[in-house]
Amino acid sequence: DFAGVRALSLDRNGNLRLRTAAGDLVQHKPVIYQTIAGQRHSVAGGYRLLADNRVGFQVGAYDHAEPLVVDPILAYSSYLGGSGADYVSSIATDAAGNVYVTGNTESFDFPASIVFSQGLEGNGGDIFVTKFNPHTDAVLYSAYIGGSAADFPMTIAVDGAGHAYVGGSTASTDFPIRNALQPLHGADGGLQDAFVLKLAADGKSLLYSTYVGGSGEDSGN
Repeated sequence: DFAGVRALSLDRNGNLRLRTAAGDLVQHKPVIYQTIAGQRHSVAGGYRLLADNRVGFQVGAYDHAEPLVVDPILAYSSYLGGSGADYVSSIATDAAGNVYVTGNTESFDFPASIVFSQGLEGNGGDIFVTKFNPHTDAVLYSAYIGGSAADFPMTIAVDGAGHAYVGGSTASTDFPIRNALQPLHGADGGLQDAFVLKLAADGKSLLYSTYVGGSGEDSGN
């Protein structure tokens, strides 16, 4: 049963499409099978549209004396982190399907090959930006960004050339700054400023990084 959906439909491959105000979502056609005497047997079937934004399953002939498995397709799933606490706050993709993940890490051993930081794992955690290939089975780059206080990314976006843009908040007066509109922390420590930064397509350089804020508390969302 789906709430907030404008329309449901099945494409020619049997995938379920959910039309929403924010765009279309796709649920891949499930895999249906039974395991009998150690052998896996495929069973025909798929989604079936019902009334009132409800969806069921239609299933072909199978052995009713044995368990039937209706399995969703998991396109990919991956861990990302070290021995401390790690949090994802935003994800973006580019036209090639590469996946860009940003978040906050408190791990000294976070798997990052590129470091823009005044010291790994500042108080309250630092920022990471990791780029995966479309299947998330290879890391194209992983960057570690932060100062000596707490740094929190809130959002990430990617342009057509593969540059990643990250916005959030930082309490670090020594946040890594490059080509900045505002090179100094507006609160001079204590309170947080917003920040915005741009990473090169290969993640190896900060094209710009700037504070955005005044003497109070500021955050970029």
